[in-house]
Amino acid sequence: YALVSAANPTENIPWIRVLNLYAYNDLGQLIDKQSVIITPEPATLLLLGAGLLGLGFLVRRKIRS
Repeated sequence: YALVSAANPTENIPWIRVLNLYAYNDLGQLIDKQSVIITPEPATLLLLGAGLLGLGFLVRRKIRS
């Protein structure tokens, strides 16, 4: 397999990558093409969201006091 192209991060969501993989036979002819989508784990997104929420509460508390 050879990595031929990857998605442009300016046109797609930055944390999702699409890799296009191509397979060639001995004569150099294209025999298979598949796309692999790479995304972060849901737990990672949950931790990021919880951290941002906690940071928001801290900023709000400092503004009020």
